[in-house]
Amino acid sequence: MGLDVKATRLAIYIYAFVGDPREILFRHDIHDLTRDDLLSPRPQLTPSAIVVNTLALVSSRNARRKTNANCSFLPSTFAAGILRGIVWDDVHHIYQCFWMLETTALEHVFVLIWDVDEAWYMMIPDVRKPKVYSLDVHRTVENMARKENQMKAVLRASSLMFATPTHILNFTDRSPDTSGWGRILQASGIPEDLTSVETAIWACSWLSHSGGFSRKIFGPCSCLKQGDEDTLRMRLASSIVGAQCNELRPTVDEASQATWQAFVRVRLPL
Repeated sequence: MGLDVKATRLAIYIYAFVGDPREILFRHDIHDLTRDDLLSPRPQLTPSAIVVNTLALVSSRNARRKTNANCSFLPSTFAAGILRGIVWDDVHHIYQCFWMLETTALEHVFVLIWDVDEAWYMMIPDVRKPKVYSLDVHRTVENMARKENQMKAVLRASSLMFATPTHILNFTDRSPDTSGWGRILQASGIPEDLTSVETAIWACSWLSHSGGFSRKIFGPCSCLKQGDEDTLRMRLASSIVGAQCNELRPTVDEASQATWQAFVRVRLPL
């Protein structure tokens, strides 16, 4: 399946072990994920919004652990809140304080967007260029104008965050006002006609660079290109449960080790 031993052990514990579906396997601050939540990345199913957004949370915390941290990650609830007219105080307290990296070396912000047709796409403001990229593998004539307007609304809110004292030092030689950054650029080299189920897998692949930025996200997803989508799905759940920021990681690791040993005893004859 292409997983290392630890990831395989966690995957077996999550998917093969018959346990309480309400058991919490991931906790960070007020964010909890149960075993039942983590079943959604299984083959033939669609990764749920809570799973995709938790992967963004894991990426956000991974970014903070880097010595040269320069990426921030925002969940789809940020864009949804902006489009609903969320007040600025909530943007500041919920998203700027909890999600945005406090740094003077900010380069990229990954913004997840879950469209009304339940398809995922991502917008990435490149602070250093400055430019704005769109990663969208579900583009149609019918939804292009709507998504363009959505991204512009989210960018206006991002400009307000960029202009606050926490982030303004990232803009000593450029304006934090994204309206002057030029048109939104659609990443080339990726499909444009995938199903909403497939967009969730691609969104997860874009977040799977250990809290950093890689230009590989602008090209075909190597895992999907090789037809090994199952590997990405299994790695997704394992990377969440095995994340450094998971407050329950020691407990889950111990339980998964016991399950692994029992699995090996059953599989290997004496």
